[in-house]
Amino acid sequence: MEEKELPFEYKYTEENTKSFNVEGIKKSIFGSTVMMPGSGEMIALKTLMQSLNNFIIVSSGTGALMATAGINAPFINAGKDAFAFAKGLSRSTDKKVIVFAGEGVTMNNLPSLLRSRDNIMYVCYCNNIRHKQLASMMPGYAATASIAYFEDLVSKLKKAFSRNGFSYVEILTPNPSWGYEPSNTVEIAKLATECLLWPVYEVENNYVTITKRPDREEQVSRLFSALKINISASEIQTLQEEVNRTWKSIQKS
Repeated sequence: MEEKELPFEYKYTEENTKSFNVEGIKKSIFGSTVMMPGSGEMIALKTLMQSLNNFIIVSSGTGALMATAGINAPFINAGKDAFAFAKGLSRSTDKKVIVFAGEGVTMNNLPSLLRSRDNIMYVCYCNNIRHKQLASMMPGYAATASIAYFEDLVSKLKKAFSRNGFSYVEILTPNPSWGYEPSNTVEIAKLATECLLWPVYEVENNYVTITKRPDREEQVSRLFSALKINISASEIQTLQEEVNRTWKSIQKS
């Protein structure tokens, strides 16, 4: 895959899609950080914090903790108890409480999330390409997103933030530890959607809307080849059948 300069303010233009004025997005909220170059998690966190106002973020995971070195905003690291901490905090502040947690912590808190009626915006950053998406299971407004589609991501973050009650956004955040050059993070994220491994959609009132259809549909083997990950032919076939079933199910919803 051709190495490219990693653009933070990634934009795409699609017919009937509102074009955001990215010049108005805040810059001063971040200083330097100690995150790995090309970290999709950091791109997601930047986009989140620069797109919204009047919030407190409760984070979970070592990556988010490392990022706090350069953040000049209300930011609390509560580890694996981030969601429980956020529930208590949401009842004692007039600011919107946002949880920013990885897929591991999210899975551990899944039963509580599925029952939640708290006024919390939960953002799950996912850097496991084989993670099973959870958005379709969640109460309230829910969506999947990707750092590859900047405007779609910003739109969903703003929509989730504006809702009363619980809302959920699940973001694909590739990491160079997958086996690619740091400058290719956005391209890898886009390829994951084109391979149907990461469908991009939102759920409102139990109705699913696909918000970003792949420009072209690729076989899952294309992504693993780009990542130089050794995976058997039988695993590839099983995974391909699984993503095909999921994609058909989403389109029928």
